[in-house]
Amino acid sequence: MLEETGLEVAVERLLGVFSSPEYVLALEDKTFQPLLIVFLCRMCGGGLRVGPESLSFMWMNQANMETLQTFPLTKDIARFIWSGNQNAFFDFFSLGIKN
Repeated sequence: MLEETGLEVAVERLLGVFSSPEYVLALEDKTFQPLLIVFLCRMCGGGLRVGPESLSFMWMNQANMETLQTFPLTKDIARFIWSGNQNAFFDFFSLGIKN
């Protein structure tokens, strides 16, 4: 987090492992399916900065989420987290595990 955002954080817990064959990204000549490991973190220092790998930054909340232009998977993850579920999410289908 420090390298990408300038924020120092403390990890509180794992929120989930997210991926889906529905979300395939293409960059230059490579196509891939992202696997996101998402943690709930508490900010404990530093200062927010946008670096050379970022075009912009915006805090997402339930009120503004639907208006933001971002990957659909990002919004799906946010909906899961805001649903109040306290269990970590594991996308068993994408991990090749049968429930």
